Amino acid sequence: METFEKAINEHGELVLKRTPNMQSIMTWCYNTMIPIAVVHGFDGAYEKAISEYLVKLYGNKRNRPWLDELLKETGVDTEKFMSHAFQKAANLIFKSKIVKK
Repeated sequence: METFEKAINEHGELVLKRTPNMQSIMTWCYNTMIPIAVVHGFDGAYEKAISEYLVKLYGNKRNRPWLDELLKETGVDTEKFMSHAFQKAANLIFKSKIVKK
């Protein structure tokens, strides 16, 4: 059974539907993005902040089940390329689509 549902965004891209966990991460990372953007530029700053936050969340065993599912959605081999998987997961969260009920 798939944990994440997929949707098509306005650009015709396949994206994930935003879950409450994803929304919470985006909210928490908004303020963290600002120092990253000042130092490295705005391009990709939000995704970098999300990626760093995901790494911190992964340290807590309670968050691992849903994070493992999210990392599987990236299609990256987490045994060899864990940091790349977190970057891809951050991109998935950033591009996720809010579905109105």
